[in-house]
Amino acid sequence: MSTPPTPPSTPSTPRPDAGAGAGAGAGAGADPDPDTAARVTSVTGSASDSAPDSGLDALLNAPVRLRLASLLAAVSELEFVTLREALGVSDSVLSKQVTALAQAGYARSRKGTHQDRRTTWIALTRPGREALRAHVAALRAIIGDVD
Repeated sequence: MSTPPTPPSTPSTPRPDAGAGAGAGAGAGADPDPDTAARVTSVTGSASDSAPDSGLDALLNAPVRLRLASLLAAVSELEFVTLREALGVSDSVLSKQVTALAQAGYARSRKGTHQDRRTTWIALTRPGREALRAHVAALRAIIGDVD
């Protein structure tokens, strides 16, 4: 009796202990290619992602987060509902984006009351303002030669 051939295993996600090139066609034990690692993390959009020389902050590359941070940079804090309406997104989308910024230390939220109703206020933190400034400066440098 013969046993059927075993199909080659192809992991759908890279192992946590694998190098940056794993899952992107790199052989086992191969040194991770910095260019490949940058492309892979650029696609995944992790908070620590940025090309070493670009100055871009991957967390702020997402259009909604960039607009959110830009709105918050102009004020000390904004009410959740005001942000939601200004951005034209749902509560859940805004909540997810605020959480991402808060986890990175770029934003903070506080509960309070306004006109006898409970509300949430969102503010950009000092590190968030600094990250936004650096990100915008990097964008300006990238497009500096565009007419």
